[in-house]
Amino acid sequence: MDKRDYISKVPYNQDIILDYREEKTGKGIKLQIPYIRDRNFIMQDIRLAIIAPQLNRGVLLLIEYIKLILISDTNTIYIDIDDFLKYSHLKKSAYYNSVKELIDKEIIYKSGISNKFIINIKYIFKGSIINYLKLYEEKFL
Repeated sequence: MDKRDYISKVPYNQDIILDYREEKTGKGIKLQIPYIRDRNFIMQDIRLAIIAPQLNRGVLLLIEYIKLILISDTNTIYIDIDDFLKYSHLKKSAYYNSVKELIDKEIIYKSGISNKFIINIKYIFKGSIINYLKLYEEKFL
């Protein structure tokens, strides 16, 4: 049986069961929608992993810090500079350079309020998959 036979196309708001089993062993996973709906995940797009070798240490630390303090099911964040500097052991100038690089790469956007940023959910999202899909549909489809 082809692996594609296990994939069914259904809207995200319907009750679904994801059931994938290996042919030879019968081992696999089975996720029901309440498990997916009630569980928070941190999603990081593969594009971040691809560009990671090009990013400096400060930028990588800032990305990890954002994922650490990001509130579930939102795409805005307030960064306390002093808290980040304690976390990263970097200088203030390195923080500002890291923020500038993330803005240039469109991973975060300025919000108009000092140290408050909008996270591009194409790259980083924390929350349930269901809420991610709803927010993604609102913003990009």
